[in-house]
Amino acid sequence: VHAGMPPDPFCQQAEDVVMVMKALVNDYEGSLRKAESEFAEVTGHAPDESLVKPVSLASALPQDIDSALSTALESHPAINSARKESDAAKFDVEAEQAGYLPDVMGEMSYLKSDKRDLIGGEVEDARAIVRMNWKFATGGEQKSAIERSKAQQREAQAKVEELKRSLERTIRQSYADYSTVKRKNALAAERVDLNENLLKNYNLQFESARVNLLHLMRAESQLYKARLDRADSGFNLIVSEYALLASLGSLKSNLLSDAVSAKQEPPAAPEVQPASGGGEDRNTQAAP
Repeated sequence: VHAGMPPDPFCQQAEDVVMVMKALVNDYEGSLRKAESEFAEVTGHAPDESLVKPVSLASALPQDIDSALSTALESHPAINSARKESDAAKFDVEAEQAGYLPDVMGEMSYLKSDKRDLIGGEVEDARAIVRMNWKFATGGEQKSAIERSKAQQREAQAKVEELKRSLERTIRQSYADYSTVKRKNALAAERVDLNENLLKNYNLQFESARVNLLHLMRAESQLYKARLDRADSGFNLIVSEYALLASLGSLKSNLLSDAVSAKQEPPAAPEVQPASGGGEDRNTQAAP
């Protein structure tokens, strides 16, 4: 109560707008401190002024998810590693099955001697010997080792198929998230344009006393929130791009190629300022 009169409702609504904005700023400051602590945990030091906005890799994203999916399943590093393990298990089975076959060893010798000063001194001897050793495991040990190797091979092959299904699910989910965030980012940009036009119209109407100051505060608050949403959606779009490329197994190669191309770009040519004074050269001196 001020001077025996109840508080002005417009002032209360204006204070509510201010408190909402203060709460929004407080939330973002808390998120900033949390992000700084996570950055320090990963890098070992606090962020400094050298931080730059990550580059967008939208040009490296596939346009057709089905063709990109088939390519990723054929060349993904995780799939290739699982395939090699399956091949190694297959070779182990063949090595165990080779125990059923005999070990064959051969030896060959040749001797030729010619002693002319002796009767019967000409000697020629050639020999070849083949040895075959065959070991039989009568207790079932050899068969058990083969079955164990076959089971490991089936397990390795099952891991390959399971990894394929898991990667396919991850890639499709990452592509769906990217498409959703991309549309959300476009809507956020349209919302900023809409609120900017709204605030501009409110300023014109305020000059003609058609709206009051509270309307301007609300319009500015909506524009501020819209710009924050656009900034958030922009960074979320970059994160979704990186997540999609990571699921395809090509994030590192794209980041390295982008860094190499950035280093190879020629420096910008210095801007030439036109000479003043009617086009005369400043270094030119008048003759005495």
